[in-house]
Amino acid sequence: LRPRATPLSPVPRAPPIPELEVVGRAETGVALRVVRRGRHTGRQPAQQERVRRAELSFVAMSAAESEIDSLPIRDGKELYFACRQGQLTRVRKHLARGGQEGRAPEFANLTDANARLTGVFGAALGAHSDILSILITMGSIESGGRRVNPLVNYQDRYGYTPLMAVASNGWRKPEQLPDGSPCPEDAQLPPAIRQEFAQQLQQHQQRQAQCVQTLLQANADPAIRSLTGPYAPEEKTALRLAAESGQQHIVQLLQQHGIQQ
Repeated sequence: LRPRATPLSPVPRAPPIPELEVVGRAETGVALRVVRRGRHTGRQPAQQERVRRAELSFVAMSAAESEIDSLPIRDGKELYFACRQGQLTRVRKHLARGGQEGRAPEFANLTDANARLTGVFGAALGAHSDILSILITMGSIESGGRRVNPLVNYQDRYGYTPLMAVASNGWRKPEQLPDGSPCPEDAQLPPAIRQEFAQQLQQHQQRQAQCVQTLLQANADPAIRSLTGPYAPEEKTALRLAAESGQQHIVQLLQQHGIQQ
């Protein structure tokens, strides 16, 4: 005899959220926010499942970020990635520990010797002007009767300075939206998301401009040239990198400071 079938218990589902924010992160460290308004009613089953997965991913991502903030920064590479990703709380805790030990400049100027990565470079690359200002101030030392930061003109293994990092780091959309769907061309995006992209781009460019101002005020040298290599046959300055990357707002800002090459 075949056993009698029994109905399965319903799988618990996450309650619908009237307004959902899913936060992703592009390569540039710019937060990409897609807002879905309304409840799940009226959507096809596949759409409902995709939105539900996005909700759960957002909750998991938020929990992960709070856990990351509590992790100590142990070396220059971890400081670089924390600054590039804009982990302000984690960086502040790291610098506070250095202050308690009387080694604030040492903690702010941690360097990865192999890749020649620093927190100042990471903050500039991610266009996180708040972190950049803190690191430059905390890492400054007395030299020639004034306070200077030795990492402002520090070059990575390709010869890039933090100023070059800002100049060459143009806006790039991620390959996928936070819900997992491929990111289409601008013309195919819904108007609300297209407007969100435009706002994110404007905010990113404003932060880049603030980073350039901060670096120039800290005596960043715009005449330094990058190193040549297999993928870089020519030496390039920050101004040229900005022009080739389509960063016209950076080009204009550098020219306003009298930088012409």
